[in-house]
Amino acid sequence: MKRAAKSIFSFPLVWVFVAAVVIPGIALCILALRSADRESLYAQRRFESALAAEVGLAAERADEVMRGISQELGEIARYADIGDWRSANPVVGTPFELRGGEISFPAASSGAERDDFLRSFGDFLRSGATLPTYDSVTRIYRGDYDDGLYINEGESSSAPTKRSGVERQRAESMAAADSEVMSEAFSQASSEGFEISARNVAPTAELSKAAPAPVENRHTASNTEVPSAPVPEQLSQTVSRRRSFADVTSESDYGLLPRLSENGLSILFWAKMQGATVGCSLNMGVARDLIAEAIPGVLTDVRVLNVLDENGEPIVESETFPALDWRRPFVAREISPSLPRWEAGAWLVDPGAPAIRARFTRIAVSILAAALFAVMAAGGILVARAVTIETRAAAQKTAFAANVTHELKTPLTSIRLFSELLLSGKQTDESRRREYLRAIAAEVGRLSALVEDVLTFSARGRNYPMSPLDLSDIARDVLGSIEPRLEASGFTVGMSDDGPVPVKGNRAALAQVLTNMLSNAEKYSGDVKEITVSVERREDTAVLSVMDRGIGVEPGISAEIFREFFRGDDSLSAMRSGVGLGLSIARGIAEKHGGSVTYSPREGGGSVFSLFLPLDAANPR
Repeated sequence: MKRAAKSIFSFPLVWVFVAAVVIPGIALCILALRSADRESLYAQRRFESALAAEVGLAAERADEVMRGISQELGEIARYADIGDWRSANPVVGTPFELRGGEISFPAASSGAERDDFLRSFGDFLRSGATLPTYDSVTRIYRGDYDDGLYINEGESSSAPTKRSGVERQRAESMAAADSEVMSEAFSQASSEGFEISARNVAPTAELSKAAPAPVENRHTASNTEVPSAPVPEQLSQTVSRRRSFADVTSESDYGLLPRLSENGLSILFWAKMQGATVGCSLNMGVARDLIAEAIPGVLTDVRVLNVLDENGEPIVESETFPALDWRRPFVAREISPSLPRWEAGAWLVDPGAPAIRARFTRIAVSILAAALFAVMAAGGILVARAVTIETRAAAQKTAFAANVTHELKTPLTSIRLFSELLLSGKQTDESRRREYLRAIAAEVGRLSALVEDVLTFSARGRNYPMSPLDLSDIARDVLGSIEPRLEASGFTVGMSDDGPVPVKGNRAALAQVLTNMLSNAEKYSGDVKEITVSVERREDTAVLSVMDRGIGVEPGISAEIFREFFRGDDSLSAMRSGVGLGLSIARGIAEKHGGSVTYSPREGGGSVFSLFLPLDAANPR
C-alpha cells in the first residue's frame, strides 16, 4: 500500500497554469499598480486644476475691477470738473490738474493730501523724473510664438488694448505654460532693461511650475522699492522699467500708473485733456474693498480663496479662517501689472487633503487589481484542479476497467482449469479431487466478492433499510465464514468483544464493511500473518476494529487509501490483486449509517482499521 502523495496538479498543468494565469496575473498587477500611481497623480492634478481655475477666476475678477475703475474715471474726466470727482466716485483719492508743468488741486483738498500726493507723484508729473512702470513679460515678448495673439511693441499695461481680455488671458496662459517661451521672454525683458523681481509667494502644488532659470542682467526684488518676501524664489511675470510721464502719455489717452514705495502701493489715474492732463490718486481702501467683494466664495470646507496685497497680506480677513501661512498657498496666480506683486491664491483647510485623495485612489486601484488577480488565480486553480481531477478520474476508470477484467479473468481461468481436470476423469485421487473443488469454490468466492463490490459501488447513492442489530454478532458471523480460508493461508485469527453491541443498520452492508477490511488486511499482510477483530463500546459509540501485522500505510497517503480506485500499485503485474474499491465502499457504507471508517498505525507494526457507529440507545442489549 506504499505510495507517494500526488499533487492535485500534474506537471504539465503546472506550466500551463503558470503560463496562462500566474504570468499574466503578475503582469496585470504590475500594470495596475503603475496605473494606480498614474490615477493618483491624475486625481491630484485634477484637484489642483480645479483650485487653479478658481484662483484664475478670482484674479480675473480683481483685474476687471481695476479695468472698470480706469474706464469709469475716464468717463468722469471727460465730463466732470475735478472738484466734483470725489462725489462722482468714492474710489477717487486726490484729484489734480497738470497744466504747463504746474500741478493744481481742488480747493477742497487738504494740505496733507496734497503733500502725500506730491511726495508720491510730484517730481514724476512736473520735472520729467522717471518711475518704474509695470507690464507683463508675456505681453512685451515679441517672439513668433502664436503670432497675432500678443500685443505689439510699444503698448503698455496702462494703455487701452485692441484685444479682448479673453484673448489676452489666452495668450498669456499659453506663453506661461511653455517654459522655453518664458525663458526667452525673461531673457528678452532683461536685455531691454526691464527689472525682474521675485514673486511674493511660493505655491506648494506641483501644478505651479518652477520659475525659469535666472537670466543675465537680472534685477531682483531688492532693486525695487519694496523688499522681496523671504520665500523660495519664483520669478514674477510682472516686470518693470523706469519711464517718464511724457513717455507714458505718448502711448495712450488715459490709464492707471501703479507705484510701489515704502508706504505700499499707490495708483495714479491720468487722462489727457485739451491743453492739460487731469487725474487723481486712487483711494486704495475703497479699491481693496471692491476687489474683496469681487472674490467668489472665499471660504469652503476644502480651501480659502483670497487675494494678497503687495506686502503679502490678505485683503479679506476673518476670524473663521484656519491658521494659514499666507506666503505658501497651494496654488496662486499674479493678478495683473495694474496691481504689481498682488496675488490671488487658494490655501487648503487641510494641507494633507491632496495626498489623502491620491492615496485613497492608489489604494482603491490596488485593491481592485489584487481582487482581480485573486479571482484569476482562484479561477485558474479551480479549472486546473478540475482538469487534473477529471484526468485522474479518467485514468483511474481506465485502470479500473483493466483491473476488473484482470480480476475476473484470473479466477475464471483457475475455475476452467480445475473443472477441465475434474471432467477429464484422469484424477482418481479423491483427496486431490476435493482440493480442486475447494479451489473452485474459493475462486467463486473471489468472483462473488468482486461482483458485490462493483454492484455496491454502482449503487453507492442508495439508502439501506435499517433495523436493530448486534455488531458483535455480525462480526462473529463474518469472521466465521472467512476464518477457514484465512487459516488455510497461514493466518492466526482472533476476536474479542464486550458482549452485545447494539447498533441500527443494514446487516448485509455492515457485513460487507468488515469483509472488505479483512480482505484488505489479508492482501497487505507481511511476514507475521496475524489478524485480530475487536468489538467494543466507547461511551455512546460502537467500535469494530481489524488489527493486523502487515506492511502498514506510508504516512503521507493515509487519507488517500479511502479514495475510489486507489491502489498501492496500479499495474496489472502487481503482486496484490484488487480494484481499489474496498475501503472506499466501507467508508461510504459507514457514512450512510452515521459513522466512519478510519486508519491508524498499530503499535509494533501493522495497521488498525476501525468502524465507528452510533450505539442504538433505543434497543440496549
